[in-house]
Amino acid sequence: MNTTKKLMTLLLATMLLALASPFDAAAGYTSITENGIQYDFDYSGTGDNAVGEYAEVAQQSSCFSGAANIATVVTYEYTYTSNGITHTRYLTALVTAINDNAFNGCHNLTSVTIPIYVKTIGKYAFYLCYNLTDVVIGNSVTKIGKNAFADCRRLTSATIPNSVTTIGAGAFANCFNMTNLIIGESVDSIPDGCFNGCRSLTSVTVPNSVKGIGKNAFYGCSGMVSAAIGNSVPSIPNSCFYNCSSLTSVALSNSITSIDYKAFRGCSSLLSIDIPNSVKTIGDEAFYECGALTSATIGNSVTAIGKNAFYDCRQLASINIPNSVVSIGDNAFYRCMALSSLTIGNSVKTIGETAFYWCSDLRNLEIPNSVRTIGHGAFLSCYGLESAIIGDSVESIPQDCFNYCRSLTSVTIGNSVTDIGSTAFLNCSSLENVSIPNSVTSIGSRAFGACISLTSMTLPNSVTSIGAYAFHYCTNLTNIDIPNSVTSIGGGAFEDCYSLVSVTIPNSVTSINGRTFYSCRSLEDVTIPNSVRLIDQNAFYDCRSLENVTIPNSVTGIGDGAFASCRSLTSVIIGNSVLNIGKEVFMECTQLTRVTCLAITPPVLKKENCFEDECYSSATLYVPADVVDVYKEAPIWKKFSTIKSVGSDPPGDVNGDGEVNIADANSVIDIVIMGGNSGHSRIPAADMNGDGEVNITDLNEIINLIINNN
Repeated sequence: MNTTKKLMTLLLATMLLALASPFDAAAGYTSITENGIQYDFDYSGTGDNAVGEYAEVAQQSSCFSGAANIATVVTYEYTYTSNGITHTRYLTALVTAINDNAFNGCHNLTSVTIPIYVKTIGKYAFYLCYNLTDVVIGNSVTKIGKNAFADCRRLTSATIPNSVTTIGAGAFANCFNMTNLIIGESVDSIPDGCFNGCRSLTSVTVPNSVKGIGKNAFYGCSGMVSAAIGNSVPSIPNSCFYNCSSLTSVALSNSITSIDYKAFRGCSSLLSIDIPNSVKTIGDEAFYECGALTSATIGNSVTAIGKNAFYDCRQLASINIPNSVVSIGDNAFYRCMALSSLTIGNSVKTIGETAFYWCSDLRNLEIPNSVRTIGHGAFLSCYGLESAIIGDSVESIPQDCFNYCRSLTSVTIGNSVTDIGSTAFLNCSSLENVSIPNSVTSIGSRAFGACISLTSMTLPNSVTSIGAYAFHYCTNLTNIDIPNSVTSIGGGAFEDCYSLVSVTIPNSVTSINGRTFYSCRSLEDVTIPNSVRLIDQNAFYDCRSLENVTIPNSVTGIGDGAFASCRSLTSVIIGNSVLNIGKEVFMECTQLTRVTCLAITPPVLKKENCFEDECYSSATLYVPADVVDVYKEAPIWKKFSTIKSVGSDPPGDVNGDGEVNIADANSVIDIVIMGGNSGHSRIPAADMNGDGEVNITDLNEIINLIINNN
């Protein structure tokens, strides 16, 4: 049995050896060289049956120089042995492909002709062929691979035949000297970065066969003057024509539905753009720094204008935002300095931050009732803006909204606004009239700062807070009505309102914050209500026209410098609840002759310089009768050389100057206007009929006394 198996195995081995005899060479693949170009040659069959299948240009083992004439057909010298005899046959095959990296880095390759039967050009096939000036692509090529001709910096033209359907990403990127380009009518897409950096290319026509264009496709084609987009392209993608700085015109087809991020950014020569009705969105930075753009027509299907969409389009003269648009992004028309005509459609709900910043030629603005939200600084530095109407759906005028609108003379604020934000109208130096509706509850810090043409202001009784420096440097403001609804007034709210003559602080306010009326140089009369507990530092500093001040009994503290440099101040009454008086409170009040302090316990004076040194000798201190001696022993208070009891002056001498004259009559009028007489230090002298109140009857008696004395 074992012998039989061995014989059968030997017979099978002999038959296999006969089938694979030495004179039949194996079918397969080899490398050949013709005219200095290496090819991969593929064949099938053996012996007399061997035939060439196809050939491909191989990756060259050494860099090719000069002109490359790629063969249409190559021949392989095929040898085989049969019956001990060596035979030679010449197999031929068509060249059908140029393989990946075939001539990659062949810097001295000058020209190439791609024959008719080649169907594919592989990835990086001619990459970095710096001196390649001419290429002829056969009309059987269907595919050009990724970066196939990238960085062929001296290539001057390219004709992509109609046979080509596919082009790889970056295929012709950085072909700096390419001036002419023809894209065949079978190409179905232009991929990412395909012609990126082709800075000598002057024009491009994207055929109707193209159904998509990739990102950065023509990025940096700085010599391109015109572009026409076929009617199958759905979008202009990210950075498609970024920095095509010579592009003056572009024709967009009705197939386009979006213009994406940075699509035309830096196209600084683009003169006009007609955005078709098919477009729904204009992406962020789409036309950023298109500095020559004078006209832009936005189609009536656009719903959103992205951030920075027309940023720094300094020659754009007019814009009509259609009714289809719902949102205008941040900085959308930032620094469109020539924009003189603006129409905002009645579907816009949101205007983004600094959307129209520095549109310095804009004259008139109407924000429709559809708008609910305006971003901060939306119209900042619109220097030429003269009038503004804010629709009835806007709830807040945000920070810096109209800051530096120096020509703005009038503004109409819609009835839904509840908040006027910080610096909203700061530096509106021509603003003369503004009507604040009853919906407004707060006025932010510096909201109307430096509105130097504003002469009067009426605040509605809905306002509860006035922010810090809200009316700072309104130098011509003479009158302001502060309603009883106001509970807080921020520090510096009326600082440097040089023309403000009188002000009544409502009895809802509990503190007068630092610098509130600082340097209100024309302020002659101020009414401080019984609700105020604190008068903070420098609150009335340099109110140089103020003659009389009554600090009510509700006040417990007076801050540093509160009335310093009130150079016309002759009389001050300090209520009976004051506990502490800061330093320099009445410094430089050189006309002060009468100081009345109603506190039973002398308030703590922070320093001796609370009053001018000369005041201690020239002014009379009036205190309650029971504590005259206490004040004469109290620290600092005892420096007053004359301390008298309240009520020791003759009837009618309300201001305590030793005479009864018209000044006393005016003081009585002030007391009557203030209303609350309880605890007022001037009541004993002003209460002529002794009924415990100061009223019109007392005023008549004083007038009669003046007449009789004369």
